[in-house]
Amino acid sequence: MGPLDNRNVMETRFVALARFVAEHQALWQVRPFAELVVPWEHDLPEIATWLKQLPDDRVDEYWDGGFPETDCPPLLWSLQQQAQSLCTTPLAEGPSMPTKRHPVVWYWRIKGRKLEQLQSFTSAVLEKWPANTQRIVDWCAGKGHLGRCLAWAVDLPATFIEFDPILANMGAQLAKRMGVDCETVVADVLDLQTDRCLTPNRTVVALHACGHLGDDLLLRGGRNKVAGIFWAPCCYHRTGSSGKHRYLSSIGVSHGPYLSKSALRLAIADEVVAPDRQRRFRRREQQWRLGWDLLRRDVVGATTYESPGMLAPELVQLSFPEFCDRLAHREGWEIPAHCDWVAYERRAVDRLRETTALSLVRSLFRRSLEMLHVLDRAITLSEMGYSVDVVRFCDRRLTPRDLLIRGVFP
Repeated sequence: MGPLDNRNVMETRFVALARFVAEHQALWQVRPFAELVVPWEHDLPEIATWLKQLPDDRVDEYWDGGFPETDCPPLLWSLQQQAQSLCTTPLAEGPSMPTKRHPVVWYWRIKGRKLEQLQSFTSAVLEKWPANTQRIVDWCAGKGHLGRCLAWAVDLPATFIEFDPILANMGAQLAKRMGVDCETVVADVLDLQTDRCLTPNRTVVALHACGHLGDDLLLRGGRNKVAGIFWAPCCYHRTGSSGKHRYLSSIGVSHGPYLSKSALRLAIADEVVAPDRQRRFRRREQQWRLGWDLLRRDVVGATTYESPGMLAPELVQLSFPEFCDRLAHREGWEIPAHCDWVAYERRAVDRLRETTALSLVRSLFRRSLEMLHVLDRAITLSEMGYSVDVVRFCDRRLTPRDLLIRGVFP
């Protein structure tokens, strides 16, 4: 597939992705984590058997890197090839970095991987930089790292919009130290008063502005005809007060398959950059949740998985019996005194191994679901009169959320 650099190409790709995702929804809609038996196991027993016999290290390897052709059932390999073909996206080829020498403060207070993301993002933005830009707006700025470094690179003033006054103040101080002309706006980006920052002579940048916060930038910035919009979306499941995903483009509304929050979470279920400590904690949390589910089914007769909701880290760090006791007390029932905790923990370990292996089938559709969402947003901007393309702004090892929507108003 070619570059995603015009509306017709993006719409053609969107329709193909929508068809692919809809055709195979039985494989990605159901979460093995929440089901004792996954429906597709009956239709594809050879795949289920092959997945369940995989050792843990292979499951982790395939989750992040995909299946190898030599060790994979033909159907899984075919689905993987289709998905990869539909999701091929070019890497931006902007200047390696601005030509003038970086001052030491360019790097100050920016950690290694974040710094590389900023450098790659800046390079990708400069490749399509709108020449009529008079001011940069950093949307959901945090400490203003992106806006500050980009403003320094193109020698323009910047506006940081940030909700947290502490982060906003830190950003202002860093900009001052770097010699960047900076205006700080402490506000929720959803506040319509921030419209004053979205004028035709301004270019807005947003590195991983989450869900509806980025959507708001897209719609309001496009409506106000800002010079440029450069947005790397993230956290697609954060859909705002509606709680539901919605397509914004006309072709998305007419052709887009329904995407639940579970599907949107699947789209960002990557651990390629997660540290080992975080992975271990996540595995423990998942194991405790599954063990709790098994206990609930046996003691109170539950027939479906019910999430206990967000779990505080200190709760997950408890022993399994203490963890279950806390949750049972919260729900108002008692755990039998003769409970065989060793058996439940062993069953939870087995369940986690099995559900993680079976979820590899869902993992084949992560990028497809992500591309479907991102293309809808890019097409929306194109419908508003912008010249738009979608590129990868960095290597996946820096962040799996590597897709960048670049829109320039003619």
